[in-house]
Amino acid sequence: MPATYSSPATFIDSLCAELQNSTAFQINARVESIEDKPTYKQMKENRCAIICNGFYEWDKEKRKYYISTKDEFIYLACIFNDKNELLILTKASEGEFSLIHSRCPVIMNQAEMLKYIHHEKGTIEKKNLLFERKENTIALF
Repeated sequence: MPATYSSPATFIDSLCAELQNSTAFQINARVESIEDKPTYKQMKENRCAIICNGFYEWDKEKRKYYISTKDEFIYLACIFNDKNELLILTKASEGEFSLIHSRCPVIMNQAEMLKYIHHEKGTIEKKNLLFERKENTIALF
């Protein structure tokens, strides 16, 4: 029977405890190398998205920033394997985000996410994942 949690915070606490005990845990995959790395061979065929209002990122001085957009939700491009292990796709940062970190998740709006999710199984074309963010669409807090 799958585990049940009384709240999202309980789930997060459980996940963090599990990750601290893991020696080989990966959460991100560079979109630039998705075609080349054998690790991603099976996973690149399976697409999904994390739907959220925003996420946190830390700079080199360990200052925390909340990242969101003007849209109600943002969608982070992901791939997964048959064990439901998920990787968030990342790309080189641009604009304001590059002041915080050199990498950022591939952030999509709803229309881009639907194109990504429903793309034919097959090779992930880099141009379909590197959606250009228009000026001032990402807010830093």
